[in-house]
Amino acid sequence: MPLTLNLLPKNKKRETQVIISLSLIKDTLNRLGIILIFLLFFFALINFTLAEQLKTLETSSSLVNKGYENYNFEVAEINKKIANITAAGQQYRVLSPRMLELMEKIPVNIKINSLHLDIYSQNITLPGTARTREDLLKFEEDLKEIEWITAVDLPKSQLFQKDDIPFAIKLTTKVPGE
Repeated sequence: MPLTLNLLPKNKKRETQVIISLSLIKDTLNRLGIILIFLLFFFALINFTLAEQLKTLETSSSLVNKGYENYNFEVAEINKKIANITAAGQQYRVLSPRMLELMEKIPVNIKINSLHLDIYSQNITLPGTARTREDLLKFEEDLKEIEWITAVDLPKSQLFQKDDIPFAIKLTTKVPGE
């Protein structure tokens, strides 16, 4: 059977408990202070390391931009073309059957270099070369037979040559559904 004897008076006993509590709080605060100092040192080290890495990254990105100027320009050009294709897709009209019909009308002696399509003004320009003047006039007549073409404009100044005639025919089209 344990026996506990307390020979201290009550006021000394209370003072001793307060001193022990204060000592415990002081030790806890000291330990927290040491932990906070280590954390501050650790965060300062991380901040310094990240700042150095950011500086290195900025330097390397400027070097990449300097070294790959042409590629960046080409990517910008491709992005512009993609944006134009997207814009054209928003203004989409049923072109495939009409383009096939137009291609079927091109005779063997006519070489079309390109096709310029202006959706807003409803114009198609066909630059090319005709072997003879008769082939070019026949092509103009064939184009006038297409029902969705309202006007065929072949400048008469392009008919002065007899062979290997460069031309640019401008076609005015109907809006689908009219």
